[in-house]
Amino acid sequence: MTSSTGEKKTQSGPKDTSTRRTRLQSAKGEVSRMVSNSSSFRQLRGELNQYPVALFSRVCIMHRERKSPVPDHALGLAPYMGDLSLRALVESQLIERVERDDRSMHAYTPTAKGLEMWKRLEAEQAKVKK
Repeated sequence: MTSSTGEKKTQSGPKDTSTRRTRLQSAKGEVSRMVSNSSSFRQLRGELNQYPVALFSRVCIMHRERKSPVPDHALGLAPYMGDLSLRALVESQLIERVERDDRSMHAYTPTAKGLEMWKRLEAEQAKVKK
């Protein structure tokens, strides 16, 4: 097809949209791969793995000291990551959320499975310290 000026017109249709979408997806994928390979992102991945473990340890230690559920405000949670980590620990059945009195919105206590895992963590940490 040609225009009145003699330029060739291309039909825009599903193929053009599909090609553009594929280019965007591949560019998006490339950016994602580039970021994933950066040292900063590797550090973030490490933090994402370690933060829930540290939080789990904190809940277990505080529970042992208090001999009662640990209120959420006592945990000193990092915004967003702390909440996500608590949810992940609950979903993993390592801790459970219990309702408390009016002093806190939520409180957490280790489950039987969590206490078992905590004993293993303590044993490993004791070996490392020796």
